[in-house]
Amino acid sequence: VATQVLRSKFVVGTCEESAESLRRFLKMVGGNNFIGDTDQCARERHGWNEKCQKIKENDQALSGKKSNRNLQMAKDIRGKHLYDIMLYEMSKGLFREQSVWFE
Repeated sequence: VATQVLRSKFVVGTCEESAESLRRFLKMVGGNNFIGDTDQCARERHGWNEKCQKIKENDQALSGKKSNRNLQMAKDIRGKHLYDIMLYEMSKGLFREQSVWFE
């Protein structure tokens, strides 16, 4: 059910493609001429980009450390959040699929 809701009701954005995600979101709300295009909106975008960058940095740092503890932690997280992880992985494919909407 969650995959159908995501597919039919949402425009997907990703931190991995933050600039493209933002371009798509702006296009969905009418480009740069919408009421939220203010200094506050610019700060929010900057904050989002910073958070995405931190996620990327943390992911790169952890991928380089393949200790038994990290592997066990990843296994535990995957076991407890398998469906969330599956939905996230599916959303990355959906992001690519939706690209035709924004050409």
